[in-house]
Amino acid sequence: MRLIAALAFLGLVVAPAAPVAPPPVCFPQDMEKQDEPKKQDEPQEQELEIEIVVGKRPANPGGGFMQQDAKFELKQPLALEGVAAKDKAVASAVARGMEYLLNTQLADGTWKFDPKTQVREEVPKNERYFVPTASQTLNKCVTTALCCMALRAHEELAPERVRTAVEKGLPYVIENAPKHDARQYAVWTWSLSIEFLAAEYGRTKDAELKERILTSVRGTVEKLVNGQHAGNARVPAVLPKAVEKAQAKTDASRERGYFGVGPVPEEGGELPGILIGRVEPGQPAAKGGLKKGDRILEVNGVRITGVDHLYEAVAELAPGEAAKVKVLRGAKPAAKRAGSNREDGGWGYYGWMEAATNCSSTALLALEKARTVGVEVPQQCLDRGYAYLAATKMIREGTDEVGFRYTMQDRSDGLDVRASVARVAPCFYALHAGGHAKAAEVEQAVEVFARRRGELDKVLGYPGNHVGKSFFNSAYYFMWSHYYTARALAAVKDGAKRKKHGTTIQEALLKLQRESGTWTDHEAWGQLYGTAMCLMALGELKFVTPGAYRQPVGTLDRREY
Repeated sequence: MRLIAALAFLGLVVAPAAPVAPPPVCFPQDMEKQDEPKKQDEPQEQELEIEIVVGKRPANPGGGFMQQDAKFELKQPLALEGVAAKDKAVASAVARGMEYLLNTQLADGTWKFDPKTQVREEVPKNERYFVPTASQTLNKCVTTALCCMALRAHEELAPERVRTAVEKGLPYVIENAPKHDARQYAVWTWSLSIEFLAAEYGRTKDAELKERILTSVRGTVEKLVNGQHAGNARVPAVLPKAVEKAQAKTDASRERGYFGVGPVPEEGGELPGILIGRVEPGQPAAKGGLKKGDRILEVNGVRITGVDHLYEAVAELAPGEAAKVKVLRGAKPAAKRAGSNREDGGWGYYGWMEAATNCSSTALLALEKARTVGVEVPQQCLDRGYAYLAATKMIREGTDEVGFRYTMQDRSDGLDVRASVARVAPCFYALHAGGHAKAAEVEQAVEVFARRRGELDKVLGYPGNHVGKSFFNSAYYFMWSHYYTARALAAVKDGAKRKKHGTTIQEALLKLQRESGTWTDHEAWGQLYGTAMCLMALGELKFVTPGAYRQPVGTLDRREY
């Protein structure tokens, strides 16, 4: 999702390539439709090196979307006092959220995301740029799994109603999780369904149900393993020192490079580089001689391995700089094959984009969860995934500043943890779960998150994708990061620190509850997702206010409905 916004932001407009469907994202209305490169009868293949004098990113290359970015005013970080809420207040807040979920369960036991009713009405329709993206992600299977997990997290407050609701929703996830085969965002359905099913396996004593759950987990694990980017030959064991010590500027004042090209995302293929589907007339690439149908192989000697890698490489260039670009011209079309042509060892939103650390950490935690119920996961798959996360880790020498790049090739984040505040604890926690990070490293990551989490507060309410002027943070990182960071607290051995950071997360979440009893981090994702994720996060924080769970909440009693 970040990829699409950044491409528009940097002047790299993605051109759809048949037969792959374009990403389910609403592009600005004024963005010109891109064409596929025309086939040549007898192409003469040749490698060229051209010089492109880097341009300055236009003030508004993405039309309406970037206008949203420009006019959006960053919020002030939440004023947190660091004081745990009263037991009664926590119980009341959680009960109101649970009531919303219980009352939105459908007759067939599932939950369904409906952007027409679950996106806040006060958000104008013409500002809901990414509702289709949310709809692609929040299918009935993953939404049902999320809502069931959220209710289970607070079962003590309404035991009978929660058990009944989950028992109604469980069969749908059992049946559909291993069947899910969408090309886009499938990593979330597979990962979160595995987490839910594995937890239910541990709860039930019904032998037949256990076997059904186990069969479903095995099938879903197989999908997740097959969705991993196939190879790991390009993953370095550690980051090169030159990269590790880089001090990239990531503030809004830095001018970003601009070529004016539209790369074509390809689902797979045998040819290297990135196919160019459009060259903007009069822009730097056109002036340098780049043509539609060319494949960009290298920029200043750096091999380009993915669409997102290309936009990162261009972003790092300074306007006025002369870039040496190696191009393959006249190549015959590549034979398409199923799956991803990336070889970084992680998981991404799409097959054609590089793996992302948020997707990969979520997938690895799910696979480790599957192993706890006896499902076999190929060791090579785990090794590749953990090697990928290790390759994206960034540590500022001589400080406690740690973080993770968005992708392995991502350099625009530099070593500024404000760009990776949402990912830092989940990624370290995933490495720790696999035995590849010490508890002290997780504690350090949680410390960084607690210190910097205000960066996520700033972008709450943004109706678009990622906020370019705020380190590309996004509102839809908020609940995800708070949930997985709350889980990471389990690895913090210092009880006082664990309580302190847990209190911070709890206070932030409670402050964001709406009058309706719901939560929303990104408006396009609606209250159902926001409420479920928030309740899951609060469920990890029971140790902060254990008194809130000593007895059921009367308003959730079945007799009152």
